[in-house]
Amino acid sequence: MRKSIICLAALLIGAASLSAQNNGQSVKTQPQDTTQKVKTEVPKAAAQKAAKETTKKVADSNRNKMYVSLQGGGLVSLNENYRIYGENGKNSDLLTGQGSAAFGYQFTPVSGVRVWAGYAGNRSACNTKETSGHRFYPYKFNSINAFVDYVMDFSGFSDSDWTVVPKLYAGIGLGNTSGFEKTPDNPAPGNQFHPWQKVSEKNTAFGFRGGLILEFMVSQSFGILADFGGEFYTDGYNGLNPGKEVSESGDKNFPLDFRGVASLGVAIHF
Repeated sequence: MRKSIICLAALLIGAASLSAQNNGQSVKTQPQDTTQKVKTEVPKAAAQKAAKETTKKVADSNRNKMYVSLQGGGLVSLNENYRIYGENGKNSDLLTGQGSAAFGYQFTPVSGVRVWAGYAGNRSACNTKETSGHRFYPYKFNSINAFVDYVMDFSGFSDSDWTVVPKLYAGIGLGNTSGFEKTPDNPAPGNQFHPWQKVSEKNTAFGFRGGLILEFMVSQSFGILADFGGEFYTDGYNGLNPGKEVSESGDKNFPLDFRGVASLGVAIHF
């Protein structure tokens, strides 16, 4: 009996010891390894970033880089003495027509260059304040204008297709004027534009300009555009030179001649 009790006690002690060992092992295996989760999340984020960059690169590569455009519209000539037109009820005569063509190339989705050339009619007038009767001495002339513009395409900041694409441009160029003629309102005798104020003919003037283009994309290769800009030319563009003549106010002429331009056109992208 005594031996049986001793054996039973030994068995119980052994079972308790074995249970304690198992519990210790289970406690040791409870901590989870979180480094593996972090390792899987990092490659996933990098893959998403790479996929986004690839999508943008594909979108950029699919953009047409070159285009040609044809435009037609109106311009208003605001040179020295232009206020005389209003004083004589002839403000509408300052509005004339212009046609132009351009070739453009996008170096990047955002930045490009455009070579532009146009032909237009222009209006100006001679001084009236220092002549007897303060008569109206308007005249007209033609111009060939050319500019090289930097163009910023705002749709290039996005990898999606825009229906209306806004573009800003700024450039430098030249204006060549010729074909000076008096208008029927000019009372100067003979071929003179004015009794004493000289108008020089066939002038080449340096110019600079800036403007906004809004292009409605009918498709990736065809667009309808509206172009709004302002052009400044060194004086002499309209045949009157600063320092030699005076304006209708008696002051020296403003040293720049200005044209405000608005036109509609079409563009073919390829």
